Amino acid sequence: MLPLAAVYAWVYQRLFASEQSDRVDRIAETASAWFALGTVATLLYFSLRPAWVSIGAAVLSIALLLLARVLQRSVFSDQAFAIIAMTAGRAIAFNVFSMEPLAAKFWEGRLFTVGITCVLLLAALPIAFSIRRQQSEASIEEPAWRNFILRRPEQMVFFAPLAILIVLIAVQLRAGMITVGWSALGLLTFLFALAVGERSFRLSGLGLLLVCVGKIIAVDIWHASPTDRYVTLIVMGAALLLVSFLYSRYRETILELL
Repeated sequence: MLPLAAVYAWVYQRLFASEQSDRVDRIAETASAWFALGTVATLLYFSLRPAWVSIGAAVLSIALLLLARVLQRSVFSDQAFAIIAMTAGRAIAFNVFSMEPLAAKFWEGRLFTVGITCVLLLAALPIAFSIRRQQSEASIEEPAWRNFILRRPEQMVFFAPLAILIVLIAVQLRAGMITVGWSALGLLTFLFALAVGERSFRLSGLGLLLVCVGKIIAVDIWHASPTDRYVTLIVMGAALLLVSFLYSRYRETILELL
């Protein structure tokens, strides 16, 4: 399959470099690039252990983002977004929700495979921000929705692992401690957003904290065990106090993000 992928890549490059090309050549060029990706992705799917498929897909998405950054071609960004979406779907549907065998090894378990997948996706954020700066300096004639995606690649790269972690916490922790996990994740997201200066990340962290507040009022106070209830209230209160302090401490910086 590797020679087949190499053939598709060669055809894509030849068509891309051709100075005399028509609409059919452009369609064939794009199709060849996607055929090459499909061949490599299929090879990874059938070569890796089932629990590690999401990890392999995350590595593939990083490689595609690097190609998009170095070669400055939007087709590789599109492919990276598609692989990231499939990585998130695979991680949630298979790694998170599938039953773990009792004899499963640690490196094939849910926490390890999902954790490594999320770390790899988040490690691609510097590349995504670099592509964003690159795209902001270029003029892209694309539909409005696609233009937004191409100019903001960090959104997909960040929110895919965030969604995976939210689902993982809901499945891994017992009912009374889910709010604690989500509160910690929301706080970490907010702190990370302040570090990178990204408004959408900050709003997602605050939104997750607000969801936790609503869950405490609607569910945890009435149904959680006394121990879980006290731990949840303490952690949630500490998180809200820290966010309030950060808002007052870095008010001018946060207003600039608005």
